[in-house]
Amino acid sequence: MKGQLYTGLPRVALPVSARWVTVDEVARADSDFARHRTVRADVAAIGLYVLAAVFVTYPLWAAPGLRVAATIQQDPALFQWFFAHAARVVTHAENPLFTSLMNAPDGVNVMANTSVMGLGIPLAPVTLLFGPHVSLLAVTTIGLAGTAAGWYLLLSRRVVSSTLAAAIGGWLCGFAPPLISHANWHPNLTFQVLVPFIVWQVLKLREPGRKWRNGFVLALLVVWQAFISEEVLFLTALGCGVFLMAVAVIRPNVAARSWRPMLGSLAVTTAVAGILLAYPIWMQFFGPGHYRGLAFAPGRPADLASFHVFASESLGGEGTYPGHPSLASNPGEENVFFGWPLLLLVGLSLLILSRHSVARALKFTAIVFAVLALGSEVTFRGKNTGIPGPWSLLDKLPLFDSLLPTRLGLVVTPLLAALVALATHRVWDWTAHRAHPTWMRFLWVLAVAAALVPSAPTPLNTAEQSPVPSFFTDGSWRNYVARGDAVVPVPIPNPATTDGMRWSAAADLGFAIPGGYFIHPRGGIDGEIGAHGAPLAPTAVLLNTVASTGVRPPISDAARLIARADIRDWQAAIFVLSAAEVNADALRATLDDLLGPGERRYDVWVWDVRSPGTSGTGGRVG
Repeated sequence: MKGQLYTGLPRVALPVSARWVTVDEVARADSDFARHRTVRADVAAIGLYVLAAVFVTYPLWAAPGLRVAATIQQDPALFQWFFAHAARVVTHAENPLFTSLMNAPDGVNVMANTSVMGLGIPLAPVTLLFGPHVSLLAVTTIGLAGTAAGWYLLLSRRVVSSTLAAAIGGWLCGFAPPLISHANWHPNLTFQVLVPFIVWQVLKLREPGRKWRNGFVLALLVVWQAFISEEVLFLTALGCGVFLMAVAVIRPNVAARSWRPMLGSLAVTTAVAGILLAYPIWMQFFGPGHYRGLAFAPGRPADLASFHVFASESLGGEGTYPGHPSLASNPGEENVFFGWPLLLLVGLSLLILSRHSVARALKFTAIVFAVLALGSEVTFRGKNTGIPGPWSLLDKLPLFDSLLPTRLGLVVTPLLAALVALATHRVWDWTAHRAHPTWMRFLWVLAVAAALVPSAPTPLNTAEQSPVPSFFTDGSWRNYVARGDAVVPVPIPNPATTDGMRWSAAADLGFAIPGGYFIHPRGGIDGEIGAHGAPLAPTAVLLNTVASTGVRPPISDAARLIARADIRDWQAAIFVLSAAEVNADALRATLDDLLGPGERRYDVWVWDVRSPGTSGTGGRVG
């Protein structure tokens, strides 16, 4: 009978519940088994990534808010502040793209800074319940595990059939040294969860007849990623563009079939994303606080000698923290520290894939970005070689002028991971038709393990930081500050001192603060080149000098008049000095001379600069 599976055996009497099994039923059973096996593999791989992410970040989870990356505290403070800003956007319906609660009274162009609103707004409940420091930790942990999981899903569904191959590729993408390096300070760069799905959607653009759906989905992913990290979005676009051009050259027949549906889908993506991002992009490049390029050196480019070196926070590099000062600006910019065993594995993978067209395109793209990461002049072991790099052809162009060339190495990581995954897949296929596949596969797995283990991450190196004073955590500040008032943390927040930003974030941004750590047009003039922080008022300069030197200066009547002017400009209600601040005695004596006697409130000193008889009038002294 058609559709039945003939067994070659005579029919026998069977229970009523038994019947002939059809071919379709066998196929469905096989499909169900394969689906369950795939789900089990997915759970195992993603579970491994989650455990690894927790292992890497557990030193921070052990003391949330009290521990921070060992070598720098400014960036974590900045991101905590922006998570608090995103939560305030949700609860107070404030402008998400500009804020006057930092750098009072001028404010900060949030869109022109790494505000990670695409993560902060969804995590607003976490921020409100547990604090911005927990949201920052959650993003770092989810970023590592989620990036690995995203690439695993893409590789296992679209690139390789071997689950092990996909799992290895996902591990490399999520836990390669460059991402662990940025896990210290840069959640905007560590959280690349959307990147594999953007790449996945780009690969689907060649499907005929689906330009509206594919283009619209890609547009939504692009918009979301733009509010997480425009830098990562830009790098992803560059990587996809170079890879697709390489494929077009290597496989012109594929390009001939694909270019029309791809252009149609990209037109839809451009239109939808352009409409949704039109105002934010205008705000970034033309709104108040916008800037052009960067005045400060954006870190050294990748050193030619760094590719084979083990990263600081890897098993092979253990003991080298806080980094390789001759090869990278700091431990947070080790973007190409892959280690020589991994490079050998990639070389072996290229030999296995020598005739594989996609592998050739991946290799070409990786070489392009590795060379560009070397910057405008090639350096070797920290010394300029005089050899010009191709980056010099791009570094003056718009967008490129704000990009750190060493971070182009971030594009190389998933390309190397895809090559290793493809090689593993090829080994599995090739050994399936050999007499002893188990031993051959075991040797390959052993080679992969020998390459990956030395580059495996270690727990993040951390250091203690001062706790936020209880004056802010228990709401005591509310007794002094009314709506619209500013609190002046001493020392005034600036690129070197960011404790005041953490105080503000812990108080849910209930008040404005002068100064801060952010990127702003130099001189405070819109459209000027960007610099860290904004020009400080004279009183801020005076107090920050005392904070750094511990020297108490003589205070003149002129200094007091200037302080009054600054207080009016800031609309300040109080000055606050932590009793645990370094050089607190010199600062307290200076503030007493400048403003009059302060009062001790728990773990801080407070100077009330409101007009007599007022209650939170914004420090409008006479």
